[in-house]
Amino acid sequence: MKKTYFIWPLFIVICVFGLLFSQAPHAFAEQEKTETGISFNQSVEPDKPKPPIYETKPPVYPATDGALPHLGQMMTSFILLLLGVTCLIVFLGVISLRKVYSIHV
Repeated sequence: MKKTYFIWPLFIVICVFGLLFSQAPHAFAEQEKTETGISFNQSVEPDKPKPPIYETKPPVYPATDGALPHLGQMMTSFILLLLGVTCLIVFLGVISLRKVYSIHV
């Protein structure tokens, strides 16, 4: 008695239907692509851009009459800056030394 095999005909039918129905989405995707390969969805409407905000008031500058700060004020701010940087360096150095000495060999 001869057995009939349905696997090969079934496989061929599935392949044929797969090839036939897979061409339609590929064709639709090709229609939406540009020459450089960029595709975009035409069903989505872009948001309307908001108009730019224009500044109507001119900027207000402090009334210094064009004069620079006094030498004493500049020296004080420079010294305070140096003190702040020094404190930061010392603080980070102490923390890093604690980490080095806390490692148990």
